[in-house]
Amino acid sequence: MGSSEQCTISGTVESPSQQGIAGVKITHSSGVSTESDNQGAFSISFGGRPDDEAELVFTRPDYALKVLRLSGSGNRVGFGAPIGRSFNPDNYPKHQGFNLELMEDWKSADWPDGLTWDESHDSNDIVWEPSDGGFPENLVRYQPEGIHFRDDQLILRIEEKPIPDSPSWSEGKNFFDRDYSEEIGDKPLMGGEVRTRECNYRYGRYECRMKPPNRGEEVGCATGFLATMFTYYTPRNRFWRENDVEVEGNRRNSFMTNIFYANNASEWAEEFESPCRGSADYHGAIPADYDPRDWHEYTMEWLPDQITWLLDGKPVRTYRSGDKQGVLVGAISSAIVFNFWVFGFGDLIGGDPSGNHYPIENRYEWFRFYRWDRDGDKDTYPEE
Repeated sequence: MGSSEQCTISGTVESPSQQGIAGVKITHSSGVSTESDNQGAFSISFGGRPDDEAELVFTRPDYALKVLRLSGSGNRVGFGAPIGRSFNPDNYPKHQGFNLELMEDWKSADWPDGLTWDESHDSNDIVWEPSDGGFPENLVRYQPEGIHFRDDQLILRIEEKPIPDSPSWSEGKNFFDRDYSEEIGDKPLMGGEVRTRECNYRYGRYECRMKPPNRGEEVGCATGFLATMFTYYTPRNRFWRENDVEVEGNRRNSFMTNIFYANNASEWAEEFESPCRGSADYHGAIPADYDPRDWHEYTMEWLPDQITWLLDGKPVRTYRSGDKQGVLVGAISSAIVFNFWVFGFGDLIGGDPSGNHYPIENRYEWFRFYRWDRDGDKDTYPEE
């Protein structure tokens, strides 16, 4: 009688920041399973030929599952962040090479108390937290009260409510001791910003359906604002890595796609930004009838050497590392951020805010993050 061969596959399960994750269950179709240890290491053996690839399912309670075909030793498996709310991936669009990891339909019933924090700034949600930050160019000071959930939408609301100069816990998170809290300065407006609690997101597809305020003279209409979805690494003062979708109040047939790349930068400088603002910059990729004030689906597909932006599912721009000298595609995990703000120095960015009729609102109908299948394999991306 012949004996069957034994196949062993081993490696480590890592967070996007390349830290080992313990307690991830790895299961083979035969039913054999194991768990990653305290350093994220795993080894699983089952009947088969050692050179064959095997489909393995990686699971952990409250995390999205990951299915990979692996062989041999030394595999590095990128595993994600908490999923927040459970969902069935079969109910959502699929994209080859990506796994749906985080989904938010922003159901109002899931947020009866809004998005808040306690005295220790611990958020009432496993994934998201509010911001109390701001920055010099912005007329808006972010507060939890600027975040609303209504009509099964996330709504960021700006209103004329002056906020006096005070320290910011959110901006204090930009430094390693997490106790530093910088003064923001007096702001004439109050609004909302939503961030993931941790910088756990990197290569993948970031998708949202978003609608800024209408044009007009009625309350709620606006001429000057920036409505955003972006990834952002903190602490920014060490590594500024940012990938943006920004709808501006003064654009009628385009939106801004932007990337920042800098080290040890305390403030903006033109040399580490590569924006794409005017409709001509997109070389006809944006439809002529595109109106940024309507509902649209915005996507960023972030891969190791390039970022592609899509509008309503169709590519409009690809930026490749080095297209602008010194501006690379980052390889550092980031937070996911949604904010809505008003530029404070004329109408250079976002338009003239003198035509804003407060309160004004930016709406998000849903958000999805699909992690790239190969994230975590250090052979496939450059180290920074």
